[in-house]
Amino acid sequence: MGTGYLLANTRFPVSNPKITLVDLNPSTLDFTADRLAFYETTKVIGNALEPLPVPEESHDSAALSFLLHCIPGSLREKGTAIRHAAAAVRPGGTVFGSTVLSSGVPVTGAGRWLMDNLNKKGVFHNDQDSLEDLRDQLKQNFEDFDLVVRGSVGLFRARKG
Repeated sequence: MGTGYLLANTRFPVSNPKITLVDLNPSTLDFTADRLAFYETTKVIGNALEPLPVPEESHDSAALSFLLHCIPGSLREKGTAIRHAAAAVRPGGTVFGSTVLSSGVPVTGAGRWLMDNLNKKGVFHNDQDSLEDLRDQLKQNFEDFDLVVRGSVGLFRARKG
């Protein structure tokens, strides 16, 4: 979830969105909830690699923004997070997100240096993450999805059938 910056600076398609924040870190949840105090928020401690502690098909959308590249393992393993997000979304709902990829996308020399350093420090875990694997994970979980690349970032939007 990070800091909630993107949520605080977006326009929602409804006037009074209800936002469920999920993170392993209670301090992160508190910080983000404070930043989003002008919205109705619910804080939930949860792990994206485990079924989310929310009722199945209870949300209109789920965001995995800049999360997957921070989870250890390959996209084949952490694609579980996509499946869990899909389970939380009602039919017709959307799962969307973004992740920094290390192969199958253009990576500049500076970008490669930064990714290598962040992987060594354990901040990133994307040294095995490819565009092809991200596409495969989306295909396994959705019939209808869009995937675009901007630099070394894969951005996706998937509609639950």
